[in-house]
Amino acid sequence: MSIAIATLNEIRSFGSVTLSALGSYLAAYAVGANNIGGQYLEPFRLPNCFDVSYPASLYIRILTATGTIVPSGQILLTTAWTRVLAAATIVDATFNYLWTPPAVWPANQPIRLLLDNGSGHTFDAHAFKSDDLIGIRHVRNGVSVLDTFLYTTITALALELHYTSRCKVNCCP
Repeated sequence: MSIAIATLNEIRSFGSVTLSALGSYLAAYAVGANNIGGQYLEPFRLPNCFDVSYPASLYIRILTATGTIVPSGQILLTTAWTRVLAAATIVDATFNYLWTPPAVWPANQPIRLLLDNGSGHTFDAHAFKSDDLIGIRHVRNGVSVLDTFLYTTITALALELHYTSRCKVNCCP
């Protein structure tokens, strides 16, 4: 078994977002303080080699839209997903992740951030079945009283899904 990575791409924006970029060419969206906004990811089926008996994790690339700052406050990130099982059953789930930015956040230095459900990963073991169709929405929930970060954040339009592969060599198409 080995760790594999799949890139999940945005299909449309959600809430109050402005198109932006990380650097010059990596498409991203910006969400201001006191706004809620984010992205729906393109629905996907799990790769054939995805081992559902292990947890999996989603990572984002996020930076502040302001130059180097000494941040205060926290950012509330909400991850929601829908599973459509083979038997046409729909299962929805959501969790919030209250993240404290680093003590000094340099300009133009995105952070690779794990969307942690409280157990060190995003999805628990057996959260999915091998034939599920999955949709994910990821947002900054700046309208919540828990989000006290006073700056706009920029997040890349693609997320990384890290999972355990059942194969010792690349068996996924």
